[in-house]
Amino acid sequence: MACGLSGVALVAAHPSAKGGSSRWLISVYTFNLEREGRSINERGSFFIMALFVVGIAAALSAATLTRGVMERRAALVTVALSKAFHLAEAGLDDAMQRLRVDPTYTGTTSSTLANDSGGYTLDVQTVQDQPSVRVVRSTGFCPSDGPTLAGSTTRTVEAVVEIRKAAGPGSGIVGDRSVQFDGLGNGTDGMTIDSRIRTNDKAARAVSLIGRVTVMGDVILGPGSEPEEVLWMTPRTWPSIRGSVIVATKTLPLEPVELPVLSDRGNLRISGQEVVTLPGGLYRFHDIRITGQGQLVFTGPAQVYVEQNLEIAGNGIRTTTNLPSDLAFYTTGQHVSISEDANLSAKLNAPYAAVDISTRGTIYGMVTGQDVVIRGPSHIRYDETLNIYDEALNPPGENDPVQIHLLSWREGGL
Repeated sequence: MACGLSGVALVAAHPSAKGGSSRWLISVYTFNLEREGRSINERGSFFIMALFVVGIAAALSAATLTRGVMERRAALVTVALSKAFHLAEAGLDDAMQRLRVDPTYTGTTSSTLANDSGGYTLDVQTVQDQPSVRVVRSTGFCPSDGPTLAGSTTRTVEAVVEIRKAAGPGSGIVGDRSVQFDGLGNGTDGMTIDSRIRTNDKAARAVSLIGRVTVMGDVILGPGSEPEEVLWMTPRTWPSIRGSVIVATKTLPLEPVELPVLSDRGNLRISGQEVVTLPGGLYRFHDIRITGQGQLVFTGPAQVYVEQNLEIAGNGIRTTTNLPSDLAFYTTGQHVSISEDANLSAKLNAPYAAVDISTRGTIYGMVTGQDVVIRGPSHIRYDETLNIYDEALNPPGENDPVQIHLLSWREGGL
């Protein structure tokens, strides 16, 4: 506007202008009006463009904010779902533990966490015509206001379990007819039996503890036993039984030994400083005798069947792991001896033999014989993993806990 007015004022200041002056004045004036119109149009266009840009920016900001809110909600839902699922699994573990203690457990209405972040409900049903089978349904919910609250998140897991009696704790020393421990003449060291001991007999002195003998587990006597007669301890105050003296209600069936159809490797003799190394596997010998400083080594898990006698002295027998579950001896002979400094980590099953153990070493595993005599400062330790070999050979007692076996698991449930 200022530019156009200055042009008009310039012409008005020269009234003497002649000829084409009026045309020039009109031309200049027109020119200035055109420039003023374009300036106004341009400013309007810029304003409209600015409004358009601001509108787009506002729309983008709103979209970004909306997306952020939605993503946050989705993240919270994901966290809540995950938390509810883990709570449901925790409830399932809780129910199985409760069933171990009380097989009649039927579930609980609601259990919430201390920090009010969620909880779970449990329902336990017995399957029709299968009294030992349960359907366990666990529903986890988040938050702790309750699974029926609007907006709460729930997940359900369902498991089918079977309740079985667990095998008993097992016995490290089993003598079908008798078990004798002689701890006399060993100074203050005595003898420690870190296991349960058991006999099937009820004859007088079927179990004898002589001298400084400490039994860390139970002593189980044959059915119908009179403990005062069957269990003999002398001197009376020396032996110690940390567990209980129990009269069995039925005879423990011993694991039978049947020689496999394998080529007989004959007699194995190891003496002097000789060390014989064999790979893991299945072996059959007529008899085995280790003396001097000899040693038999297995580089892998092995099962060894001996038709006649098994005599272990010297440095004994070992495996690369020295785990009793990796080595088992089965003999149909009538004599087994472990003496001198021999160590043995194995399952030894000699149900027809007199087993004589007088080693200064350690017996780690399980020993079964017809008559078992252990003398000297031996340390006998039972390996509980051997309890899994055959549940029928180690039946559960009335007061033994139950085991819960998981048959199936799935997420969801009716």
